[in-house]
Amino acid sequence: GDVYKRQHVAPLAPAAALRFPLDARDGKPSNELCVTDPIWLYLAVLLVHIGVGVIFFALAQGWGVLDTVYFVVLTVCTVGYGDMTPQTWLEKLFTVGYVLVGSCLIGYGLGRMAQLVMRREENQFSERLRRARDGHAVDSDRVSLFKRVGTAAHGMVFFLAIGTLFYTIVEGWSTVDALYFSAVSLTTVGYGDLKMENSSSRVFSIFYVLLGTLMTAFFLGTIAETFVSSREQLITMLYDSGCNQRLWNSNQTQVSEAEYLEHMLVESGRVDQETMDEIKHRWVQLHKSGIVTRYKTNSNQTQPKLHGSTTANAADKV
Repeated sequence: GDVYKRQHVAPLAPAAALRFPLDARDGKPSNELCVTDPIWLYLAVLLVHIGVGVIFFALAQGWGVLDTVYFVVLTVCTVGYGDMTPQTWLEKLFTVGYVLVGSCLIGYGLGRMAQLVMRREENQFSERLRRARDGHAVDSDRVSLFKRVGTAAHGMVFFLAIGTLFYTIVEGWSTVDALYFSAVSLTTVGYGDLKMENSSSRVFSIFYVLLGTLMTAFFLGTIAETFVSSREQLITMLYDSGCNQRLWNSNQTQVSEAEYLEHMLVESGRVDQETMDEIKHRWVQLHKSGIVTRYKTNSNQTQPKLHGSTTANAADKV
C-alpha cells in the first residue's frame, strides 16, 4: 500500500484537478468557494417586492395587514391555496407582472440554495479525500449516499412534523389532514381543499411557507447533486486496493501513468470513453502529420538567442 501511494497518489494528488481545492497550509477546504454574491441585496429586493404587493392588495382589496402579507407570501412562493384571490381586471393584470417578477426572485434564491448544496458537497468530498490520502478507511459509495440523503431528509422531516403538530392543535385537523396540508405546502402544490380558519395559522404559515420552501429546495438539491455526481465513486476507485489490483491484473504489462489516469477518469464517469479515444486519436494525428515538429521549430525560432547576443555584446566591448 505504501509503495502504491508513493508511485501513484503524488501525480494525482492536487485536489484542484478535481475541482476541490484544499488550503495549502492546513489541508482544509479552501474558502475560495465561499465567495458569493451580496445576499443582503437580494433579501432587500425581495422585501421591497413583498412590500409593494402588500401595499397594492391592501389598497385594492381592503384587506388587513395580516391577510395581505399572507396572500403575498403565498403568491411569491407559488403555493396558491385559492382561499384569497384577485377580483378585478386591474388586480389580475398586476398579479401577472407580480408573479413573473416574484418567480425570478425565487428562482435566484433557489439558485443560491443550489450553490450552498454544492459547496457543502465539495467540503465533504475534500474531507473524505483527505482522509483517504492519510490512509484512513472511507465509507463505500452506497453508505456515503445514504448518509448525505439522510442528513438532508432530517430538515424535511422536521418541517413536516412541526407543520403537522401545529395544524393539528390549532386548526383541529386530523393527523393525516395536517400532514397532508404540510406536505402540499412545502412542495408548493397547494390544492386549497383545506381552509385555515384561525388568524394564528396564517401568521404561522407566512414563516412556514417561506422557510419550508428553502428547506425543500435544499433537500431536492442534495438529492440531485448526490445522484448526478460521480466524485464519491472516484474516491473508492483511487484508494480501494481491490480496484487497483484488478486494474494491474487485467494488464499483461506494467500500467503506465497515462493508462492509469485514463482508466480512473473513464470508470468513474468523469470522462466517457468516446471522448478519451478522440483525444488520443487527435494526439496521434498531430504527431503523424508533422504539425508538432513545425510547432517546435517555430517556437525555437521565435525564442531570443540570449547566449548569442551576450557573446556579440562581449565582442563589441572588446
